[in-house]
Amino acid sequence: MSTTGHALEKKGRRISPTPLHLSGFIFSYLRCFLMCCLLLHLIHTSSLKCICIILILLRLSDHR
Repeated sequence: MSTTGHALEKKGRRISPTPLHLSGFIFSYLRCFLMCCLLLHLIHTSSLKCICIILILLRLSDHR
């Protein structure tokens, strides 16, 4: 029974999210939030050239 107990402990540790995974999710959400804020700022300042550049960069990053 002790060997199955150790196996269950190992499985439980694999399922629990690591700080690295959590920071990855937080970073992706933060990046999206900052991009949206930047885009709204550029729209507010009517900088159409910058908006086009940002949209092109977003499109290129989505194709990866």
